[in-house]
Amino acid sequence: MVLTPREKNIAIGVGTLLGVLVVYFLIVKPYIGALHDVTDAIETAQAQHDRDYEVFKQRKAMDLEWKVIQAAMFDNQGDARQEVRTELDKWAASCGINQKQLNDGKVSRNKDNKDFDVLEFTFIGQGPQKFVASFIYLCETTDRLLRIERITVKPSKEGHDDLNLELTVSTICRRADATPAQRVASYGLQRGNSL
Repeated sequence: MVLTPREKNIAIGVGTLLGVLVVYFLIVKPYIGALHDVTDAIETAQAQHDRDYEVFKQRKAMDLEWKVIQAAMFDNQGDARQEVRTELDKWAASCGINQKQLNDGKVSRNKDNKDFDVLEFTFIGQGPQKFVASFIYLCETTDRLLRIERITVKPSKEGHDDLNLELTVSTICRRADATPAQRVASYGLQRGNSL
């Protein structure tokens, strides 16, 4: 069977087309797919590396912050009660708040954290809005380990500037019944760490 030149050209074209398709589907397409997979894996690994590096940087900063917190932490409930009561009394007097009541510090223990006790103090007082705002500002910006848990502000009389304030703050202290190893760990002195 002898092919005419036109049939030869068609056969060469079809053969070339089939060869290109075979090369594309057997070599080029898998290579491009593998290239995309490798590129995606590199991007994922880089993103994970960036996240890990951020955690590492934050860990260093948080370790420093934790040492500052441990240095400022009260050693026992008695010290915590006395210091917080003294500070709240002093701030109330300096802001012009008329103190009606300040409880003695209710202890709440978290069973997940066996190293620390949380003491809550509820302050009830009355004063003009400006004085109440100053008092809350002092509680919020102190360098003591003091956290505002709840604030309730109500007008004492309609049409007057006096407000009734109920403020609950908390602080933490080391537990008295902690073992010596727990106390050392809470100070951060294990493995050569220093405050």
